[in-house]
Amino acid sequence: MSDTIQLSHKEEFKNWMREFKSHDDSTITTRVNNVERIEHAYGSLADQWKKDRFESLFDQLKYSKTDELLKRKYTGPLEINGDLYNNLATYRAALRLYSAFPSAQKLEKFGYPFGEIGEKVHIALERLNSTCKKKKSYKQKEVKELIISPLVNYLNEELLTLGYKFSTETVATINNDKKQSTDRYDIYGEAIGKPIIIIEVDTHRADQVAKKVVSRLSFNLDAEVLYVALVYPNNHQNKNAEKKECMKYFRLANDLFSIFTAPQKHFVSHWLFK
Repeated sequence: MSDTIQLSHKEEFKNWMREFKSHDDSTITTRVNNVERIEHAYGSLADQWKKDRFESLFDQLKYSKTDELLKRKYTGPLEINGDLYNNLATYRAALRLYSAFPSAQKLEKFGYPFGEIGEKVHIALERLNSTCKKKKSYKQKEVKELIISPLVNYLNEELLTLGYKFSTETVATINNDKKQSTDRYDIYGEAIGKPIIIIEVDTHRADQVAKKVVSRLSFNLDAEVLYVALVYPNNHQNKNAEKKECMKYFRLANDLFSIFTAPQKHFVSHWLFK
């Protein structure tokens, strides 16, 4: 395939990964290079997105552990040296990320998951940053009164026209392996025919963030989800190390959410007074 093909929205894609996915420069370069190699091998990704949202392309890049055991050959146009299984998995991961990129989809406003929905959630979060009383740390009662309660009001105001209604401490139930599990969301928003919105509010501790991400994902595998991890300050002695660890898990959560192509799931991190 000709090297003259130019990746659509390349700079916007890089900025999106940096600003909204928290990827470092090395990861961004690798992801872009992988997507460009796919496009050079298979042709215009813009055309393939219009055709079937990369469905046939993902099929051509499939390579399972069974394929590896059977030593199945890859017959596609990509030049692959070395481990087929890991290399094709890397290309699929890059393509999933590009498919989640709003400008690539041509359906969503740049920078906001699910277009107008994500934009209005962003506005509500920024309103909270502007009005919330800034403190070095928050007691549990203050979290509810100063963070959760006003944010729910802002969300209901901003997304009212889209049919959303938000509530706090919503209980979810799932049956798995003959066992019933329950969970409780800090903030939960839903509207008919639209993605559910889950916002979890915690201090910036990676273990809290990671635990909730895994739980909320498992409860909503069959739904479109906009997940927001909102973190607020604490006065722990090792708070700087906690922040760095939290940022690492934000990046890991972004990678995890990018795996889902249908139904789509998007992860957003938001720092209150970082």
